[in-house]
Amino acid sequence: MKVGKPKSSFPYLEPSQWLSKDLKSIEHIAPQKPELQTESNWDENLYTNDDYEKIGNLTLLPTQINSSAGNKKWIEKWIYYSHLAEKDADKLSDLKNRAEKNKVNLNDSTIKLLTEASCFDHIQPIIEIGTTGKWDKNFVEERTKCICDILWKRMYEEWLF
Repeated sequence: MKVGKPKSSFPYLEPSQWLSKDLKSIEHIAPQKPELQTESNWDENLYTNDDYEKIGNLTLLPTQINSSAGNKKWIEKWIYYSHLAEKDADKLSDLKNRAEKNKVNLNDSTIKLLTEASCFDHIQPIIEIGTTGKWDKNFVEERTKCICDILWKRMYEEWLF
């Protein structure tokens, strides 16, 4: 994740966007209540000091998609997020094949929700970690610092001066 050139991404800091249905709920990427005893592959260190609550573990999603993503494993969330971030319709069939290969069941209503949603430039850095990437405490801490640095820089340069 890095700062892009001015006006290169969706204007998330505009107050009008705070009411958008596509940015309606806060999603915990590593879930609030995972089943750590199963093969959920979430880092247990995220849960010892409530580090799963850090901004680096959060993103914005439409409410229905947030409910669908829920307490899923990383691979399932990655497939959901990839659908949201994908702008090339031809690549969506590749994602469907990947979902089937990884035993992720995406029913038609879920796919419809994912493909109809908009404004998801902020999801791209999340999916760049890849299907085998490690969403752990260290990554969440680094992502938290990066998000806060970017926000501070924007506020400082664009709003405070």
